[in-house]
Amino acid sequence: MKNLILLGYGFTGEAILQAFLKAGFQVIVTSRNPEKLPDLPEFVQKIKFDLLNKATWTNLPDQSELIWMFPAEPIEAVKSFLEFARQHQISCRIILGTTSSFLAQTGQIDEKSELDFSRVRVQGEKLLFDKGAVWLQCSGLWGGDRQPVNWLNKGLIKNGNKTLNLIHRDDIAEIAVQILAKDIRSDMFCLSDGKPYLWKNLLVEFKKSVQTSVDSLPDGPEENRQISNAKIAGLMGEDFRFRKLV
Repeated sequence: MKNLILLGYGFTGEAILQAFLKAGFQVIVTSRNPEKLPDLPEFVQKIKFDLLNKATWTNLPDQSELIWMFPAEPIEAVKSFLEFARQHQISCRIILGTTSSFLAQTGQIDEKSELDFSRVRVQGEKLLFDKGAVWLQCSGLWGGDRQPVNWLNKGLIKNGNKTLNLIHRDDIAEIAVQILAKDIRSDMFCLSDGKPYLWKNLLVEFKKSVQTSVDSLPDGPEENRQISNAKIAGLMGEDFRFRKLV
């Protein structure tokens, strides 16, 4: 079995690591500061990797497979790394992107929607996709200590008429395992739980459970963005249940 490397271990990487260990994979995690990573199982190797520091690239074992978990930029660094990866038989199997990469701000978004290639991140991720990676366009990430009610309590939500699309990090982890198990290449999937949430409705739910002291939200312009999960739901099968906030 090839080494599986979580490139840029962090919030989502925690869930992905556990899912792949459970599935029997040998996993390596990387960080720009591996000494600051939390305690991991002794058999999980932690190595230093920084896309902007070519000296760290040789820390990656040859003939490895990557799950890329940070923005693929700057573009010249991504291009240089891809040449390095080719020479060392390293392949990127999955990229974690974001649904903010799509141009449309309202209406239904799916894998056929137009991407915003003015963004350097999108250009870099497209390069990885063209080399065989599966591009996962993720909605808002939640799980663990990252909860939407905290965004509300911090005053980050300025429009009650804005729609929130979510994907739980544990769902991403299970999806990633299936993508490798099915040996899928050069494909794209939009990830959401399939249930868009309107912020003013979420506020009502949070107040019922006394999770917030926020009384009301401004009525800004309607922003009804709905991320379709039909394609990924089809891949995962009818027995798979996406974790939903409410």
